[in-house]
Amino acid sequence: MTRHATLTPILLLLAAPAAADITADDVWANTTTYYAATGGDLTANLTRDGSSVYVEAASLTYVFPFDLGQVVIDLPPMTMVEEVDGTVTQKLPKTFKLNTTLERSFLIDADITLRNTITQEGFTATASGSPGDITYQREASGFAAAMDLDMKMGLEETIYLSFNIAGDAYSQKTRITEGDLITIALESTTDAMRYEYQSDEGYGYRTEGRGVYEAGVGRAAIALPAGGTDITNLAPALAAGLSIDAASTSSGSEDATSTYVDNQLVSSDSTKTGPAQSTIQLSADGFSGFADVTDVEVGFEMSDIFDLDMQVAMGLISARYRFPLMAAETAQPMEFAMTFDDVTVNDGTWDLLDADRAIPRDPMRFNIDLAGDLLLGVDLVNFAQLEEAFAGADLPIGIETLTLKALNLVMAGVTAEGAGAFTFDNDDLQTFDGFPRPEGIGEINVTGANQLLDTLVDAGIVPQAEIGMGRMMLGMFTRPTGDDALSSKLEIMPDGEVRVNGERVR
Repeated sequence: MTRHATLTPILLLLAAPAAADITADDVWANTTTYYAATGGDLTANLTRDGSSVYVEAASLTYVFPFDLGQVVIDLPPMTMVEEVDGTVTQKLPKTFKLNTTLERSFLIDADITLRNTITQEGFTATASGSPGDITYQREASGFAAAMDLDMKMGLEETIYLSFNIAGDAYSQKTRITEGDLITIALESTTDAMRYEYQSDEGYGYRTEGRGVYEAGVGRAAIALPAGGTDITNLAPALAAGLSIDAASTSSGSEDATSTYVDNQLVSSDSTKTGPAQSTIQLSADGFSGFADVTDVEVGFEMSDIFDLDMQVAMGLISARYRFPLMAAETAQPMEFAMTFDDVTVNDGTWDLLDADRAIPRDPMRFNIDLAGDLLLGVDLVNFAQLEEAFAGADLPIGIETLTLKALNLVMAGVTAEGAGAFTFDNDDLQTFDGFPRPEGIGEINVTGANQLLDTLVDAGIVPQAEIGMGRMMLGMFTRPTGDDALSSKLEIMPDGEVRVNGERVR
């Protein structure tokens, strides 16, 4: 999972149960092929002594485009032992170094090295399968990683960062299958992981943080074109079968950060979440996924400049999305939905606005759900040509349909709900001055708006004159439908006529 990203270069070198004989050479070839598919160059000195192969001076290099330099990861020594049952055991030192260096980048005037010291308790790793189709099983009863970074980059002050992680047991099973596509099937489980960090940005500015990630489970299915992918243009790779399908669940997380200036605490923030789950899919069909996080608590305090203690709690944050990435002659579906539910703010923050508690402080909610069809005349993953494509006279992206499936807002005693659907004629750019001509109906219904305006005036929060302007605007675009209930209906006709609540406005 992403929380162990700093260990990834070694973890895929590790190992699992077998059905056919493999050798250490098969394992190294399989691993090298995998990293080549990710764009990396894996090199090492291999020495054989009977059934054991010693891997030394191993490094993994990724070269960035546009003269952004290269990243070199120095891997630890490893011993691969060919077992009598046809598997290969992979052995690492209990404690080892794993350093990552950014070299030759025109953005900085010096190399930057992130130094890692990793310790694993009860670590075991085996590789099994057949040549070109190998499964790696690794696990440990605990691990710790200490990372530090300092860089000057031509500045008067040196920037320093330290990061320490301590984790409980983990297990990971990875199957790498070679072919025109390199496929990777991953399953992982992790127990709790704790971390703390400190950064010194110079000039007396310092940040400290700490947190914990609770137990989690992850899985991924990845397909990569053999030999690598041009990251400046992913379109050929996607057309060739590049894909990612991943999912994860977590029991929760918690973190806190403090910021100091000249050793004086100026602000602190914290985040706590309950169970969460997410998925992500990437392929030639597009980019999609969802994420749900429950029991979210966010806090922010600042006392140096002014007394602020803000606490926000949310019962649920949910997002769902689906977008096309590749050019097509016909429209492609898109979706986007987001929900913030059961949102509450602490009384201290409310009191800054409404000390007399005139405004209702009931839990708030916001939800929007959109769907539609997009027209793409350019591959959005061809990053090298995007600027040129969007600089032309005709935009390479358009919209054919847009449906507001749901809009819901509950806040401060006001409830708003809306829906609508529109189509767009991209061949008619004259009727609406260069914008595709829309056609359709949308409606929104609001209750409690007038009561809120009265409350704002009575509490002295907003002057009567300004509220009068607000009431006038409401009267222009809405019509009463009941006791403090308003409705607004927008209709756009095929000939470009626009009506609001039946009245022609265009």
